[in-house]
Amino acid sequence: MRSTTTEASDQLSSRPDARCSELVLRNYDHSRAYRVTVELTAAETGGTTVETYRLGPGEIRCPTDVAPRGATRVTARLASGASDAVDGSLGDRPDQTALVEVGNGAVSASRGL
Repeated sequence: MRSTTTEASDQLSSRPDARCSELVLRNYDHSRAYRVTVELTAAETGGTTVETYRLGPGEIRCPTDVAPRGATRVTARLASGASDAVDGSLGDRPDQTALVEVGNGAVSASRGL
């Protein structure tokens, strides 16, 4: 099992585009920033990647090349301990996207856009 932790900020785009269909991060709280830790676990290999993102108020980010393709468990966690997880297949199509949203002290993970 591979596990890495990084402060991911330089590799991110602040506006969605065609390259970001696997993972989308959204802060719907327009008055507060959040740090969200996202753990991606590939079902086939069991390999795990852990990334921590800082989302400014109202910010949307689309990390590129961080999500494994295929069946993946996406777990999102805030420093407060709030967490959520979703299982799904990640890929190029909108229905193969993991959406992580934060705001009002809560975090949610869901499939598809």
